[in-house]
Amino acid sequence: MKLALDYKLSPSSWHGKFRSMDDLCLAVRTVRHYYNQTKKLQEGEKIKGDFPDLLDDTELSVVDGLIDILKEELKAGLGSMKGRNTIRAGLDALTMNPLSRGNHLIYGILDIIQQHVPAINNGKIDGKVVEIALEVAQHSKYSFLRCKAFEVLAVMRNKFNGMVKERVNDLLENRSIWPSVELRGKAIEQWKVIRNRVKTMEKILKQLRDEVPDVDISSVPVPVETHLKSKFMVGT
Repeated sequence: MKLALDYKLSPSSWHGKFRSMDDLCLAVRTVRHYYNQTKKLQEGEKIKGDFPDLLDDTELSVVDGLIDILKEELKAGLGSMKGRNTIRAGLDALTMNPLSRGNHLIYGILDIIQQHVPAINNGKIDGKVVEIALEVAQHSKYSFLRCKAFEVLAVMRNKFNGMVKERVNDLLENRSIWPSVELRGKAIEQWKVIRNRVKTMEKILKQLRDEVPDVDISSVPVPVETHLKSKFMVGT
């Protein structure tokens, strides 16, 4: 792989942070998935010990960490576009690493949250996610970040029986927080488009899941490690 790809520039620092956070969330989600499968195989038998509570606390801690990092990035601000463009042009001329923009990491964290939080059943987590997404939608100077925040809110709306929709409408109707009528109208249109797109995608995914036949996991035979047997037989 390294020989096939010619890397002229090393990965940006924000991307390394993003990959670390994504890997951690994926590991926790994998543990949750197999824990749920184990409960099914035990036909409702209650698992002893503190593991269920520990898993809940871990999920909450991870999402809390993501939100804390997101808040720090928002506090740091996105800086002046004119200044950033000047610096970026200089780096390109010198073939140096591209300028790491805080909004890239913000977008990445929102995407991680969107992927992992809907599968977690924790009211504390859900409420915090809605609040931080609303904050990004309100304060972002960039359309792509605002749209990503709206996408997270649209995904989370099913957990709150209309509360998310009301909160977004309150945000969009508050004229005092929008610097111009044009920007407010743009944000309203973005929310409508994103919400409808998420609804359409959910319908498509539901149809695909309904078409997949149910499989009884307990009836699936465990594969025999024949290659390991062969090794031991050769050595004897």
